[in-house]
Amino acid sequence: MERIYRIALAFPHEHGTVRGLYKGILEYAQDFPLFTFRHTGPNDLHGVEQLTSWTGDGAIVSLNSPHSIEIADTLQCPVVNISGAFEQTGHTRVLKDHFGVGRSAAEHLAATGVTAFGYIGINNRWYSDQKFAGFQSFLKNTGYPIHYIFVDKIEDLEGEEKAFESIRDWLDGLSAPVGILLDTDALYGILNELCIERGWSIPEDLPVIGINNFSAICLTRSPSLSSIEYGDRKYGYTAMKTLHDLIVNRSSKKPEDVIIQGHKIFARQSTAFTFVDNPKLNEAIKFIRANLSKFFSMEDVIAVTNCSRRWLETAFKNHLKTTPANYIQSLRIQKARQLIADYPKLDLHEVARSCGFSSKRHMDDVFRKVENIDPSEL
Repeated sequence: MERIYRIALAFPHEHGTVRGLYKGILEYAQDFPLFTFRHTGPNDLHGVEQLTSWTGDGAIVSLNSPHSIEIADTLQCPVVNISGAFEQTGHTRVLKDHFGVGRSAAEHLAATGVTAFGYIGINNRWYSDQKFAGFQSFLKNTGYPIHYIFVDKIEDLEGEEKAFESIRDWLDGLSAPVGILLDTDALYGILNELCIERGWSIPEDLPVIGINNFSAICLTRSPSLSSIEYGDRKYGYTAMKTLHDLIVNRSSKKPEDVIIQGHKIFARQSTAFTFVDNPKLNEAIKFIRANLSKFFSMEDVIAVTNCSRRWLETAFKNHLKTTPANYIQSLRIQKARQLIADYPKLDLHEVARSCGFSSKRHMDDVFRKVENIDPSEL
């Protein structure tokens, strides 16, 4: 009879990525049915503090404080740390590709056409430093300015107020437009409120992208937040596999880092803008995006820019390589795709109305002609 290994899972349960992490761990356990699990309490901040008397065979932990590292050091079993809070913990780590995510965020923001960038990070967190390093890496040869601020991790209302004031002061030194990367989606509420306070618009003045793709934040704020999602299921699977290897092949070799590659960008309204070096054309683009859910004519766009139809068509062709009509149509298709992806149960008639199509039939016809697919198949 094969031995059954007892595994402790000690990491913050309130974190938005935990569901995918658990799925990955359990997927591995299904492939190798040799494990039973003990979960630390859901309200415990670090979880590791409940393992002081743990006598099991292994533990997957989140070492987010010096005290949690001290406790992990006392455990008489292999430990896999899934936190990137500190650069060194003395334990094998399975980590997300924070550097790669920061680099991808910079590339996504650069595609909007902005020529200045900003990063809002978390103090004393190695993972935040890595995201910033990746962000800088992509932009280092562009010559574009990179502004940054690091705030303390928000644990309560007092911490949120402190971060609010720090970011407000930081924004005073910026001139829009600036492309902003947030260390976590959770900072979006603060930035959004401060933009409203100073009369800035997202994305017209500040295209913004977050990290973690927390739907409770990304989809409930206006405008909806573009965000990068880690592969949390793969993250959990690899953490469990790494721990299994450590249990079976105990060795005294130096702890190693396992970096999980792969992430996905969910582009939403907060980065849905293209900056061009032409004030009148920018005004036309802003008007189109602001009124995308409504019916408007080219005469309305011309009135906003106070220019001729020929000038507008030439400007679109020279700067965006398209016509005004095709540009509007592509934005409506993009918005419809995003709504269907984010709200799969939303009625397609409502999708059509929200995207400025005259009817569901009109939307269907456009999708079939341009995308070669029916919206109901998405």
